Amino acid sequence: MQESLLKEPEAKTWVAPAYCDLRLGFEVTAYIYVR
Repeated sequence: MQESLLKEPEAKTWVAPAYCDLRLGFEVTAYIYVR
């Protein structure tokens, strides 16, 4: 874990929240579509 953070902290901090947001948005869209 620490090695990755030291190698590319910017990528980690940018990708993690973006991926979580995308996943959340997809789940919400699927939930609304199913109903």
